[in-house]
Amino acid sequence: YGMDMAMKKLLVIGGVATLFKISALSTSLIIRRQLIRGYEGERITVNGTSPGPVLRLQKGVEAVITVVNEIYDAASSIHWHGMTQRGTPFSDGAIGFTQCPITNVMGSNTMVY
Repeated sequence: YGMDMAMKKLLVIGGVATLFKISALSTSLIIRRQLIRGYEGERITVNGTSPGPVLRLQKGVEAVITVVNEIYDAASSIHWHGMTQRGTPFSDGAIGFTQCPITNVMGSNTMVY
């Protein structure tokens, strides 16, 4: 693969494991509405999949994840299943309850976790 072992990460999408490289332990998640084969109408996707990808990191590894909302007509958010939000409960999902929305206004449509 030509990748340094320390930089190899496992991404599981729809039950299929794929090795990918996170550059400097950072990655982006893009929220969109798009057509998906096998479904009628548009679906909300994260990086082209619905449900979104599973991100697996070793315990203690810190990652910088940039979430971009590309849904043209709605605000959005991400809920981090299995991740303790110690000290950052305002960064965990439910718009208006525990997190301000990631707007759909270009220029302010990203949130860095």
